[in-house]
Amino acid sequence: YRLLAEGDRQPMLVLDEFDSIVDIEPRSADVLKGLADMYPRLSLVVAGSRRRMMERLVRVHGAPLYGMTQPIALGPIDAPTMARHLVRRAASAGKRMPVAVANAIVERAGPVPNDIQHLAFETFVVAGDGIALEDIDAGMAQAVALNAATYADAWHQRSAVQRRVLAALAREATPEPFGRSFARRTGLAPSSVQRAIEALSQDDWVVATEGTWYLTDPFFTRWVVSLDRP
Repeated sequence: YRLLAEGDRQPMLVLDEFDSIVDIEPRSADVLKGLADMYPRLSLVVAGSRRRMMERLVRVHGAPLYGMTQPIALGPIDAPTMARHLVRRAASAGKRMPVAVANAIVERAGPVPNDIQHLAFETFVVAGDGIALEDIDAGMAQAVALNAATYADAWHQRSAVQRRVLAALAREATPEPFGRSFARRTGLAPSSVQRAIEALSQDDWVVATEGTWYLTDPFFTRWVVSLDRP
């Protein structure tokens, strides 16, 4: 978070990745609302990448921060800008990252900036003085290993039907998850697939971008795919 104030100007509290608050402590949003009521001069800015979760926290009737915020939808940072940022950050830390490597990291982990920076950091750590394309796989493996226990817990909390759908989407994103072809891939009835995707979408596990459905977390996607390996 950041607390910004200058002179007599109205202070501002900025909370990034605010959607993660429910993972830390589900009641934190209610506590924050109480604090905001106590300090009416404080401007509150909350930002998050999980759209459904943000809506449940600030937009739907009865949400903890309902009526307290003005929603602003931001699109992803364009890939060339993000790649240039990664190159500069690597250089400032003493390693050379070619633009081709930066572009590959953005493509592999995008579009959420936090995911891109996570993969870039792990790739930076495992690489030598120069960061190569092959280092990305090692960085991805490191990122997945660090979260493997969390992913395993989350995986077993989903129903068997939802796990089949997650596994199928992890192996291959699809524009037609409600059709018979995808249902055959999962071994489920189309109606079961539809109910599973609706539930997973509500919890921000899957998302559709430009008509194609896929898992929202690129590291979890890699972990799920690894379950099929011997």
